[in-house]
Amino acid sequence: MKWRGPAVFGEYQIAWVYFTARTSKVADWASTPAFLAAFPTARAMLQSDPQKVRQALIDLTSEGWEVNEWSRVLQ
Repeated sequence: MKWRGPAVFGEYQIAWVYFTARTSKVADWASTPAFLAAFPTARAMLQSDPQKVRQALIDLTSEGWEVNEWSRVLQ
């Protein structure tokens, strides 16, 4: 895992987290055409290909760091 940031915008702080992940044991319903049509970015995340580097944007809240935007496949 690798971090970039935090970047400070006034009182607002964000950071980018880079991590590798491999999906396993995906439920059958997650690969149905209806699900993939509703969540088009899920296809890349649910493939059981080799590990991929992903990126998530997180921001600092009053309760600590929270995911703001979920992962995007970088490789």
